[in-house]
Amino acid sequence: MIILRRPHHWKNQSAAILICVSLTILVASCTSLRSLAGGPDKEARELIDAAAADLAAVRKMDSDLSAKMSRIPMLFLSKNTADINSLLDEAHKLVEKEQALLTSAAGKLDRASKLKVSEKLKQYITLKKGAAEKRIEGYREADKSISLLRDSVNGDNAAKRKAQTASRQLDTEVSRIFDEAGKLEREAAELARQNPGLIDQHP
Repeated sequence: MIILRRPHHWKNQSAAILICVSLTILVASCTSLRSLAGGPDKEARELIDAAAADLAAVRKMDSDLSAKMSRIPMLFLSKNTADINSLLDEAHKLVEKEQALLTSAAGKLDRASKLKVSEKLKQYITLKKGAAEKRIEGYREADKSISLLRDSVNGDNAAKRKAQTASRQLDTEVSRIFDEAGKLEREAAELARQNPGLIDQHP
């Protein structure tokens, strides 16, 4: 009887193949687990969602703020100092809350920007973060304008004129800053439109 024996190097080759197969299975398993966990992209999108909730709350407060500020001119005409001061106090508190929410949103977007995500997603996050930071700057200046309006109500005539002039100049600066924020937000929205599935859709 002739017994066929495999050359010794076949054993080595078989072992090498088994090792390669095992490694392939291990890599595939790790990739699958990362996929199930979502990885950095999932974490980034969760942070984007959380930031979007903060920004939505800011938009709602902004509607309230606009309604309050629209009443100021009529109150100035009626010289109702008490009501003006009360309204400005309410506006100041709203602006403080808006700044806190925007700071929270910017912080979440900053954390998302540091994750290892796709280039397009990173670009989107950077635009949204830049817009939030611009709005923080804008509301900070808006709060200064509110303080100047209070001075224009409660000071002497010279102080009132000075405060009113400074407030108008500051309002122009606030508008410029918010325009810049809006431009960044539009760029982010356009990037998302051009790349379907990049993010969960947010306004």
